Amino acid sequence: MLRKIASALALTSLVASVNASAEEPMTLQNLYAGAGFSHNRVDLESFNNGDVETASGWQFFGGVKAGQRNGFDLAVELGYMSTSDFVSGVDSDAKGVWVAGVAKKQLAEVDPRLSAIARLGVDLGDDDGLFMGFGAEIKIHPKVFIRGEYLNKDLIQSYQLNAGYEF
Repeated sequence: MLRKIASALALTSLVASVNASAEEPMTLQNLYAGAGFSHNRVDLESFNNGDVETASGWQFFGGVKAGQRNGFDLAVELGYMSTSDFVSGVDSDAKGVWVAGVAKKQLAEVDPRLSAIARLGVDLGDDDGLFMGFGAEIKIHPKVFIRGEYLNKDLIQSYQLNAGYEF
């Protein structure tokens, strides 16, 4: 319980610091939302005979753009994720709310629509604790993007494919 409280306080601090450094006032154009699917892997070595289990999952998220700093577009995202059961016949799914700071760098040298992304966040669900991830985003329309990401959480490694819309 103390760990969740500390994580929530760290998360609140992260959101406040990014929001305070925002260069633009909060408007509808600063918001975006998305959803997607994931392939999740958990190493059960610490739980039983060392098997590796996988489960499919889904997530949805919303974000607030927080301006630019040192050539990076910054944002804060809040989302929810859920997986199917990792072990057949056993209630072993994972779900929960998460929040993350996201840094995005446009890769104009490769393609002006392509960006690299990195994230650091806190999961407050079944796999609670800090997590980090990286991936790529491509704009397929001025307001629509697709992301491919890898996230490393406390127990779960997640490969995600998401689509989003910028308002």
